[in-house]
Amino acid sequence: MYIRLFNFAISSINPITGHVEEPMPNPIEEMTEEQKEYEAEKLANMFDKLSRQNVIRPMGVRPDGTLAPLEETLIGRPEENSDTDSD
Repeated sequence: MYIRLFNFAISSINPITGHVEEPMPNPIEEMTEEQKEYEAEKLANMFDKLSRQNVIRPMGVRPDGTLAPLEETLIGRPEENSDTDSD
């Protein structure tokens, strides 16, 4: 019994604020498929707008493990799914 209570208390603690919070209902469970699609399109449009304004940029990983702009990491890489290799 104590273990269940402890696990519930741990899962209810917000790691940012340190406060115990009540579990929130999942809003997606009550949405129709059309509403979910609308929200997904809205989110994609927000990301597109932020990337056009250079607020966010797609990143890739260099061979040494550091992050770099995606364009920089793709330059010089051979395509993995090339049709010319199957001759």
